[in-house]
Amino acid sequence: MAEVNNKEAIDFYLQVIQTDGIDNISKLNTLYKLSLLYESDGDFDNALKYATIASIMTFSPRADICCLIGDIYNDIGNVEWAVKWYE
Repeated sequence: MAEVNNKEAIDFYLQVIQTDGIDNISKLNTLYKLSLLYESDGDFDNALKYATIASIMTFSPRADICCLIGDIYNDIGNVEWAVKWYE
């Protein structure tokens, strides 16, 4: 099985979110993907950073983003905050 190279994907997505003229939906989805990549690498600070930015961009809460933030808090052992985001 091929090893996943998250660094290359992260670098690519970081460039995408800085692209002039990127629409909000594409930016939101890219931020979400960035957060997932950082979470899978164990970089929970950056995972939380990009998931939080994505959640701020939405007019109403998106379940996938809220659950991702809950997952990240659960990963770092903060069950209380995880539950808040799952609710």
